[in-house]
Amino acid sequence: MKKLFLMFLVSLVFVSEAADSSSKAADADDPDTMFEIARHYLYGKEEERNAAEGMRCLELAAGKDHAYALYVLGFHLLFGDRIAADPERAVRLLTRSVELGNIPAHSLLGWTMLYGFAGRIMPDPVKAEKYLKIAAEAGNAFAQVCYGWMFYAGRAVKRDNAQAVFWYLKAAGQGDRKAQASLAGMYMRGEGTAQNFVLAFRWNKLAADQGEVASRYSVGSCYARGLGVGQDFGLAAHYFRLAAEQGHPEAQSELASAYFYGLGVKQDYAEAFKWHEKAALQGNSSAQKVLSSYYYHGKVVDRDLSKAVYWMKKSAAAGDSLAQNSMGYLHERGEGVKYDPVEAVKYFRSSAASGNPDAKKSVELHKNRVKNSKLNAAER
Repeated sequence: MKKLFLMFLVSLVFVSEAADSSSKAADADDPDTMFEIARHYLYGKEEERNAAEGMRCLELAAGKDHAYALYVLGFHLLFGDRIAADPERAVRLLTRSVELGNIPAHSLLGWTMLYGFAGRIMPDPVKAEKYLKIAAEAGNAFAQVCYGWMFYAGRAVKRDNAQAVFWYLKAAGQGDRKAQASLAGMYMRGEGTAQNFVLAFRWNKLAADQGEVASRYSVGSCYARGLGVGQDFGLAAHYFRLAAEQGHPEAQSELASAYFYGLGVKQDYAEAFKWHEKAALQGNSSAQKVLSSYYYHGKVVDRDLSKAVYWMKKSAAAGDSLAQNSMGYLHERGEGVKYDPVEAVKYFRSSAASGNPDAKKSVELHKNRVKNSKLNAAER
């Protein structure tokens, strides 16, 4: 994911037509020429690409202190793209590119220092702030997103949500989908700016239409709830599907519910089960609870108490109060598990602690049973 998030950094370098390497062969010692040849072999026409030759030319250009070549080679070494990964050397090359004033190198090196990399490059937020600030002020959208996050999280700078919004807005205005999604979150929560569901929806919609999975889920949620936009279950299901197909577990669970209840789509229990299962397998506690009910009631699938208990227990372990209450009932009745009133009360108490009124009643009922049993024993 991090690699995909950063790929646009290199693509900025390769926006023009690839050079015709044969016409410049006589100038092969010139670093600009070698860099153009590297672009040709790495990102030119598909049938003319040659990764090995491209990396060789990139190495030659970088060896002659070509700032962009140093940056691009550093990128490839960092992520092991078309060349064996070497994060330590990547940092050295990026540092040299920074010294030569390359702004994308400031951005990438800042990001690397902010989070560290693969356990081989340790985080250094102070250095990260230095590099990212320069790149952000120079208009680099990726750096602006990272710099905004530093203010949001209070990393190497004093936490300042207003500053986070300031930098997110700059990057979002350039079309950066991560910035648009982050800005939408700030408007949704009212952090660093006045809460505004309409603006939250608008920025999420822009990010969602660029493929940002979290924003696709958020847009679906807004349509489902009528938050910042008119309620529309059909569009909600559409965006939930987009996010679900990208593997977003909450979106998968919401899409499953849409199919289960026929909200915005034709009711289809088999489709509901399919998406609930996908979400459950990714650890979504709500989906795990619902999947358990399929097996308990034998809906769509054959009744299977062992699987019902398995999924309900997982949901309960994740803190779902309704699942905890259900596990209490299963132990109380000995369904799919050994009859165990003590274990039942443990689950009831966990559920009650989360505010479940039914579980609170069950706890009180158990206390009365124990009290009555003691009185009956004393009378005998």
